[in-house]
Amino acid sequence: IPQEWPINIDEFFKDLDQRKICSFHEVIDFILNVNPKRHWIAVDFILIIEAAKTLPFFDQLNEDDKVTLLERITVVNVVLLQSFYSAQKNSTTLIMPDGLTPITFTRKFKQMPEKLEIEVFCRCIETLQRIGLNTTEYVLLKTIMYCYSCIDGLSSRAREILNKEREKYALTLLRYMQAQLGTMEGAKKYAEVISLVETFFYFAQRNREMHVIISLINNTKLPSPPIVEVLLK
Repeated sequence: IPQEWPINIDEFFKDLDQRKICSFHEVIDFILNVNPKRHWIAVDFILIIEAAKTLPFFDQLNEDDKVTLLERITVVNVVLLQSFYSAQKNSTTLIMPDGLTPITFTRKFKQMPEKLEIEVFCRCIETLQRIGLNTTEYVLLKTIMYCYSCIDGLSSRAREILNKEREKYALTLLRYMQAQLGTMEGAKKYAEVISLVETFFYFAQRNREMHVIISLINNTKLPSPPIVEVLLK
């Protein structure tokens, strides 16, 4: 872990003031160009895509189905990843590994509608904390999300493969929870966790909306790597 982590936010803003950085767009550009670069969402996109390649069923899909699947589920799993990490850190808002909290910047520069800001940076964590998701449950939920088949453009064969795998991992999750909590309580928590699939698809869409709004406010594209532009379009 770099010695300067977690970053002192007061010192960070002081540095911004000294550099006469006064817009959200300039802040993002500054963060991406300081040494070391810190484009956490791009890093997380790569991690999620590489993790997909390790799943036993992934190689059963043809190349077009792989691309179609990853275009839809990568953002969802990144939002889940960042939310779970933040919940594990007992944070009430999204927090990055270097200690920076995105909501600090959107609020300072007043770039976002408050409801969107809360949903993207806070509610996603509240949902996990309310349910009390542990690491094993998180990993199984993430894998179930990789098996999401209700995606336009997937072949019928891909849907069949994904549905079969989803049932397998969902049953594993149910059995694990019932072993930990008992038959009834385990089934109750299982229902709550499975409902998070659609919940996090919603949060992923809200993240896409925020990306678009920031670009419109600044009347320019964010200085983002191509992978971010492709997956958040």
